[in-house]
Amino acid sequence: MFFAGDSAGHCLPLSGEGIRTAFYFGIACGRELRSVLSGERSRDEALRSYARFTASHSRAFGLALRLQWLVPRLPPRVLTFALRALARQSLVDRAFGWYLDQAHPAFMSADRSAAPPPRSTRQPQVARTPRFPGGWVG
Repeated sequence: MFFAGDSAGHCLPLSGEGIRTAFYFGIACGRELRSVLSGERSRDEALRSYARFTASHSRAFGLALRLQWLVPRLPPRVLTFALRALARQSLVDRAFGWYLDQAHPAFMSADRSAAPPPRSTRQPQVARTPRFPGGWVG
């Protein structure tokens, strides 16, 4: 049986975002099912391929889960320092780029081999984050 989205646990732990990942994994699943229906591979081969694809994301999902666990346990001063550090645009761009890469929209193109553009050519997609009273970053 194939699972995608919430039923497969494809929700990004740090943000609770699940729509983009549901589409991402759903498209991957659909591609596997299409290969079965067209006779390119067997159902078992497609299941194994989809399982490998899903497993290839486990490290990033695990890291996000550990960060989700860690953030509320940080002492307020450490958390404030970390959030101030993240106010630097270069760190925001890097963090958002990593986050985006976990279910990159380029994967959704018709071309199966579509991959995210190299970081050096990717334009930052994040606007400068405003500061709030007390130094917290939203």
